[in-house]
Amino acid sequence: MLRKHLALLALIAGTLWLFTSLGVGCPILWLTGFPCPTCGTTRALLALLRLDFHGYLFYQPFAVPLIAAVVLCIHGRLLVGPWKCAAAVCSGVILCANTLRYVSLLFLLVGA
Repeated sequence: MLRKHLALLALIAGTLWLFTSLGVGCPILWLTGFPCPTCGTTRALLALLRLDFHGYLFYQPFAVPLIAAVVLCIHGRLLVGPWKCAAAVCSGVILCANTLRYVSLLFLLVGA
């Protein structure tokens, strides 16, 4: 299991390095001109590590909950009983809240 996770992390890191090296950054932003639902997560986490809470909230207020939701989605099958259901509900609420935030920001960007 650890090898699979390390291989996936290496693939993600390599892809991010490639996009950054090419000056693309976020491929969704590069292709569409609009930020993706997770844009700002890395900057938000770096701001949080510096204890810059204003920067964290500015870049991506859902950064920590999004990471928690992803971890729960990946490892939720290891949970049993009511914990499995609670993890699924929690992940769903976090992902829906982030999606609503994203859609509202798109409306602001487009001016609708």
